[in-house]
Amino acid sequence: MHSTRRCPFPGCKATILPDKFACYTHWMSLTPPQKNRIWDAYNLYQEGKLALDELRAVQEEVLAEAKPKGPPEQAEARCASCKAKVLWVRTAKSDALMPLDPEPATNGNIILKDGKAHYLTGDLFETTEDDGGPRYLSHFATCNDPKRFRKKPKK
Repeated sequence: MHSTRRCPFPGCKATILPDKFACYTHWMSLTPPQKNRIWDAYNLYQEGKLALDELRAVQEEVLAEAKPKGPPEQAEARCASCKAKVLWVRTAKSDALMPLDPEPATNGNIILKDGKAHYLTGDLFETTEDDGGPRYLSHFATCNDPKRFRKKPKK
């Protein structure tokens, strides 16, 4: 039986096998030269020419310079579809990136707490008292072509 560990990329909750460097998503975000450095070090380790701590040091160097795909957290950017400004934040529930309209909205159903997006539902949505700060709308609600980038729900 193989023991598992977490993907080393910050915020990633994927579990990987010990002989893997990162989860598939983060492995694919590396550049070819970064992948080659890891493969070369791994091959030297397999041949007994590199110690395990040296292999981990190479992996840490690549990890330090690697930039995962996706916008930085809480960064302003432009929607690729309608070119409107959007604010990228991570959701509290799944840690996924989601675009928000950057200006607060009175009819918004999302608040930001500790840098994470929290949905207001039920009684929380109806409350008018201070519920944690300004409310925001998902950019999918205001974009003129939201289907272009919205992911399909998992079945």
